[in-house]
Formats: sequence, structure tokens, C-alpha cells
Amino acid sequence: MNLKTLISIKFIFSSVTFFCSLYLVGNLTDSYKKLENQNRILLKQKEQYEEIIKLEQKNVNVNSTLYDKIKAENSILLKSEKSNLSIQTNIWILIGFLIIIFNVFSFLNTKIEKLKSEETELEKEMML
Repeated sequence: MNLKTLISIKFIFSSVTFFCSLYLVGNLTDSYKKLENQNRILLKQKEQYEEIIKLEQKNVNVNSTLYDKIKAENSILLKSEKSNLSIQTNIWILIGFLIIIFNVFSFLNTKIEKLKSEETELEKEMML
């Protein structure tokens, strides 16, 4: 391959890397937001169950409507979208991607530098 081809490949690879990085970071932030939402739901459920326990400790009859309310809220809250990959998996994918990209860019840079040095020697010979 000649120098222009390698530089073109590096440019195309840089563009693809940029968009893949955006996609992976987007997946990571989406997983984090879903995890935060699940934590919020769990905290709300915990508060509701603590209220029920307080009512039962005071020997107050717990109304069935309270249980129905909790069941309805749980069914609505737990219908949230299930993420395909966990946040930990997304982090490992991003780290692996960055390691691979770093190695590919290092390889391309060494090839380009090698061709630049060879090209300058050829130009020197042509000039003489």
C-alpha cells in the first residue's frame, strides 16, 4: 500500500471510531439512567412497605385498598424497559473497544511513518 491509501484508511477508521464511540457511550449512559430509575422505584416501594409495617405494628387494620394501590403502582413502575446489557458489560465493551482502537491506530501510525521515511529516501535518490 502506498502512503495516500494508508492515510485515507486512517481517516475512514477515525470517522468510524468516532461514531462507534458515541454509540457505546450512549449505551453506557442509557444503562446508567435505567439503573437510577430502578433505584428510585425500589426506594419508593421501600417507603410504602415501611408505612404498611408501621400500620400493622399499631394494630390498625390495613385496608385492602392500600394493597391494591401498591400492586397497581408496582405493575406500572416495573413495566420499565429491560436493558439488554448491564452497565458493567457496557463498561467492559467500551474498555475492550478502546484497547483495540489504540492498537490499530498505533499500527497504522507506524506503517505511515515507515512509508514516509522510505518515501523521503526515494525522493533523495531521485534528486541526486
